[in-house]
Amino acid sequence: MTKSVGIIDEPVKPGASDSLDINTHSQALIEFIEETNTPITVGIQGEWGSGKTSLINSQFTTLLIVRKK
Repeated sequence: MTKSVGIIDEPVKPGASDSLDINTHSQALIEFIEETNTPITVGIQGEWGSGKTSLINSQFTTLLIVRKK
C-alpha cells in the first residue's frame, strides 16, 4: 500500500505560527494602511491556496488584538 502525501490547504489561524512568512507581508500592508490617508481600498488577490485568508487573519490579530493593548 502506498502512502499519499499532500499539502493541506488550511489558512493560518489568528495568532498561530506562520511557516510561509505571511506575517512579513501582513506587517508591510498594515504599515502602508496606517500611513495612507483615507479613504483607501485594498484588494487581496491570489491563486487558490496562496495565503489570502492567512494574510487577513494575521492583520486581524495584529490590528484588533495586539495593537489594541
